Amino acid sequence: MDATELLTALESNAADTAGLEQALQQALAEGVSDLDSFLAQVVPLLGKSEAAESVLKVLDAVFRRNRETDVGRVVGRHAGVLCWRALGDLVRAEFYMRALGDGGDHAAEWQDFYCRFYASRGNWLRLEQFMTETAQRTGMAAVEMKRALACTAHDVGNSAKEMSYWQAVAQAAPSDAEANRELERLYSQLERWSSLADLLKE
Repeated sequence: MDATELLTALESNAADTAGLEQALQQALAEGVSDLDSFLAQVVPLLGKSEAAESVLKVLDAVFRRNRETDVGRVVGRHAGVLCWRALGDLVRAEFYMRALGDGGDHAAEWQDFYCRFYASRGNWLRLEQFMTETAQRTGMAAVEMKRALACTAHDVGNSAKEMSYWQAVAQAAPSDAEANRELERLYSQLERWSSLADLLKE
């Protein structure tokens, strides 16, 4: 039974997870990479449905039994992505994502998650600390860190924060075309007319 057939069966009867559990056990027996590949097929197909919750319940049981192993990290990542992208539940997703440490091979996805997690909770100070730690670990330039923060603020609809981060980019790199373009938009949107006039003079 392939991933699509499994999900069709779950959509018909979300309580019947026997097929999924059997497929998971088979993937586990074949190794961590096969398990990862199997879940990479299943999880993206799930929407916000009873099937998604059923899959999460099965993944959660496997994760808790194997939390400190490679299996636990693989299953935890997919459970976290399922909570985040399919169910839109960042709090539940964070329970699984924290098991990834610094994200490992999925550092970019892990970083994206935590940016959205902290921003969605309005915890900008922690987000800035997180991005500073990430920049120190990866060698990201300070101006690019501020750019990433501006994009995150935009994604969660916080125009005031977005403006402050783009201002930091523009201060560090006055000729940055993206920063100037976004500040022009934000100054107009927020009716910061004197700031807009100063920007257009430059």
